[in-house]
Amino acid sequence: MRKTSFFALPVLGLLLVGIYACDSSNPVAPGGTVLTITATPTLIGITGSSSVIRVTGFRPDGNPLNPGTQITFSTTLGTLTQGLVEVDSQGVAETRLVSTGQSGAAMITASPAASDVMAQIMVTIGDDDTSRPQLTVTVTPAELDINEDADVVVDIRNADGSPFAGSGQVTLTTTLGCFGGGNANCPTQITRSISGQSRIVAPFNSLDEAGTATIRALLGSAEAEAMVAIDVERPQLLMTVNPSIIPVGGSSEVQILARDVNGTPLGSSQRIRIVGDLGVIQPENGGGEVDAVFTDSNGEARARYVAGDRAGTGTVTATLGTSDAVMVSITIRDAVGSLNLNPSVSSINRVPEGVDIGLSATVLNAQGDSIGGVLVSFSAEVGSLSTPSGSATTNPQGIATETLTVTEENVMNIPENGTFTITAQATSEGATVSETVTITVTGAP
Repeated sequence: MRKTSFFALPVLGLLLVGIYACDSSNPVAPGGTVLTITATPTLIGITGSSSVIRVTGFRPDGNPLNPGTQITFSTTLGTLTQGLVEVDSQGVAETRLVSTGQSGAAMITASPAASDVMAQIMVTIGDDDTSRPQLTVTVTPAELDINEDADVVVDIRNADGSPFAGSGQVTLTTTLGCFGGGNANCPTQITRSISGQSRIVAPFNSLDEAGTATIRALLGSAEAEAMVAIDVERPQLLMTVNPSIIPVGGSSEVQILARDVNGTPLGSSQRIRIVGDLGVIQPENGGGEVDAVFTDSNGEARARYVAGDRAGTGTVTATLGTSDAVMVSITIRDAVGSLNLNPSVSSINRVPEGVDIGLSATVLNAQGDSIGGVLVSFSAEVGSLSTPSGSATTNPQGIATETLTVTEENVMNIPENGTFTITAQATSEGATVSETVTITVTGAP
């Protein structure tokens, strides 16, 4: 019996150890387990930013996984604060993805221990609004002949303008030409890996197709582009206006000649965009468009420029496709709108020594603004003016002055309380204005 009891005790001890080991082990996710995974946020900065990765596990019956069930996490970019996490009573396990200076897409995978069930989610690193890199693309030279080489330069800056010091992949694409030496295998898309670089340079060749190439650079969600003209023969425009000096509200004829680089007319139906300031453009053949004219069979197009109500220098600008813009100027001068004549007195006495009457004429444009430099002619039924011509030019305030002297002899034929008139007249830019005032003569002749 002792012998039996001796051997029974160790067996009991082994059983107790086995029971203890089973109770202390983590629960295993059963077959049919379902995982959901979220990331908050899904866009983070390039260095030191983080996203909360949250996994919720459910048993086949819809209840949460048993507390303590282990979830393993892994990532393709950045680091995780915990790679092995036990779910809580709600079946939830959380870790954090932390960016480490390398931009790109991080794929996070979560899976229960010893299970082939998994859930994945992607977080973009280095592409949030506050840290997205800024790209600038330049091509030198920017205009190429057929099969000409150029350099494509991509400058990369952090969001604050400092040189980029992270890592990632820059993809270059082009709609014409290729990257390389122009051979048969010259690609239209290339990818360059960068690490601590703020500039890359790629060779470009225009190949043998004329047109405009769009070269685009991509780094994550940051992008920029540049345009390259390849063997584009730009049309040429010659524009004239007649007359080149017009009054406010006046008009001028605009003529545009469209030619190729050899001076040959381009023919009909070429659309020329035309705009003007301080006035409006009235196309003669605009096809219903207000800012365009079309050439006739001789490569000519016409429009009319109508000045507004402001004096100054108006411009007319025209472009055709990739042509250089041509511009002509039109001087717009104020036209007289009104004249106010103000004599220094409204009546005079008959005196032997005569009377001097001061005359002041104010000239205004249609907007009521004074006009300087306008010639005003004065005339009177009696008396004599101080200047031989009887005229004066308005000053910057729009005022012209003159003096009329009336002697007793001048008015001897005017009855008591009779009158005579004084007139002032001004002409400018085809418009004429005048005003007449009446002076009363007191006393008997």
